[in-house]
Amino acid sequence: MTVLSPAVPCSQLLESPGFGPVSRFDSKGAMNPASPVTVPSTAVPQLNLKNNRRASLTGLLLPAMVILLGSLLWWSSPQLAPPGQGASPWMMGLSAMVMATGVVMGVAIVHWSLLPRLSYEGAHLLVQLRLGSADRIPIEFVECFFIGQGPGEGYFGQRSRPEVVNLVVRLAESAREWHHGEVRPALGSWCDGYITLRGMWCEPLDGDRVEQLNRALVHVKRSRGLRA
Repeated sequence: MTVLSPAVPCSQLLESPGFGPVSRFDSKGAMNPASPVTVPSTAVPQLNLKNNRRASLTGLLLPAMVILLGSLLWWSSPQLAPPGQGASPWMMGLSAMVMATGVVMGVAIVHWSLLPRLSYEGAHLLVQLRLGSADRIPIEFVECFFIGQGPGEGYFGQRSRPEVVNLVVRLAESAREWHHGEVRPALGSWCDGYITLRGMWCEPLDGDRVEQLNRALVHVKRSRGLRA
């Protein structure tokens, strides 16, 4: 990494190995358009954890059934009407309301599936473990990430619950007001200063991915002058 220093001329700084092509200037101080503007070649780690969209979109089954029910009501309204009369207006209105409800539910689930489980914004770690807005935790209270293990969710009445890899966020002991939070139990838990995100609702987790998150956390803290 190249360190900015007043003692180093800008021309030498831009020609250092840590940077790509440099922008040249002519004798009058105008930029030469033939040379691209330089940018650092080292990628900045991103502090985010994506949602498991495939698992989240399985929730579309319920709104699909609601829309199907509304469609059946709409189709059957003329069939159920007395002979010589058209479909009942209230029945048609009810079926339209049922279909609209299903559409709204589907849009909400799709929107929720696109939200990351973890993200960084405005000196806060955003934790999405419930419907609605994310919890915003000051980044200085986030100490590290590590892998945990716990039971997953069973399906179709299964008694056994397979073990899944989880992500655990450890918060500072001094941040008492952040040691507990309200979450959906199916998505994780938040107690005693530890936030657990269930792996089945996150992108694939392994040691390398957790290491990337920790590196990103260190980068964010140092960029804000915090102790990492």
